[in-house]
Amino acid sequence: MALVFFALLSSAVGAWPGACPLGGNERRHLDAARTEGMPDLAVALQLSSQKIHESTAGQSEPTPNSLTQGGFKPGDLPHNAGQSPSVHDVCQDFLLRDKAKNAIALSPRASPAKLIDTFAFVDSYEVEELLLRFYEMGEEVSEIHIVEGDRDFTGGMKPYNFDALLNSGQLDPWKNKITYHQVKIPEGVKGYAIQGFQRRELRSQMNWLKDYDQSDMLLESDLDEIVSHKVLRALKWCKPGGGVWRSHVRMKDLTYSVAWSRLSGFSDYPTTVGFMSEHEGEVPKLARDLGFIDRPNELSAMDGSHVAWHFSFMLNSSALAHKLFIRVEGRFHYAQGFQTEADLATFIENTFYSDPSRHDPEIHPSNVEHPEKFPNILRNVTW
Repeated sequence: MALVFFALLSSAVGAWPGACPLGGNERRHLDAARTEGMPDLAVALQLSSQKIHESTAGQSEPTPNSLTQGGFKPGDLPHNAGQSPSVHDVCQDFLLRDKAKNAIALSPRASPAKLIDTFAFVDSYEVEELLLRFYEMGEEVSEIHIVEGDRDFTGGMKPYNFDALLNSGQLDPWKNKITYHQVKIPEGVKGYAIQGFQRRELRSQMNWLKDYDQSDMLLESDLDEIVSHKVLRALKWCKPGGGVWRSHVRMKDLTYSVAWSRLSGFSDYPTTVGFMSEHEGEVPKLARDLGFIDRPNELSAMDGSHVAWHFSFMLNSSALAHKLFIRVEGRFHYAQGFQTEADLATFIENTFYSDPSRHDPEIHPSNVEHPEKFPNILRNVTW
């Protein structure tokens, strides 16, 4: 099965990373009936999630009129983000199941929920993943709350980095939705305990129990977990039987670049979602606890297609070396034996990235088009 990106909007990212922000028309999702222009990144991600026959791999780049080729149906294309007539269809497109795999009915809401997106930011090497997240999710969410602490996973001090990015112009299309929360991490807090501490501080600063309707939706995730706009529309316009989501989103696990996927296939600790009312009296825990313990229900596409992605370890060589050096669980076997981050970064750049499957037996290749727009995320993809 090939994973194919048909097109990325060159006017949006052609001058990466200093590209001009997207305009209004460029940021709208491509409607099935629209024929002008190139598909934007959100559509490219949507198309990449479908099951494409291998025979399409050598075909030339299609125009928007030919997007139904290769097994696509008009229903696979996103609706215009500003429309709501298809609420019932959105609910039918998704499956919510409890831990025992019993289906939980989804039905239309009378009015859309407010979606509150929350995650942590660490360093400038995450910019590529952050922009990808905003291109796909930015239109559908109502608020974006980003927390940043002053310590890394080792407990060492680090500078605050997000403020400069926020004022760089790159995030202007979404700036009016973004609230930036700086957190001071106490000495001695490190590893995944930092996640829990930042989440508690974030909720405190948000005043989340008083300033939101109890039917608003809270999304909690890592920055590199990207949920498709189709899932977000379902969360916005649908409600679960019994009145409780308590859910995580079934999430495809992609590693090192979109060219590689974990053999296990899906993320162990994916994005969690729930009504604000579900969090009252709750003590925020680690993301690793929330995924399948506190949020046992699973939301997925009815047709089995991938509608959420974990873009794991998709960094340049220096950033990946640093992340592996401070990794709480320890370094992967291929990264052991290196005395310095610089030595490991040289190995990653010159040897590892040419074929990660030779060094990490847990991944296998996938085929993706158009790597030049996102050099780390789309490293080693095939044209």
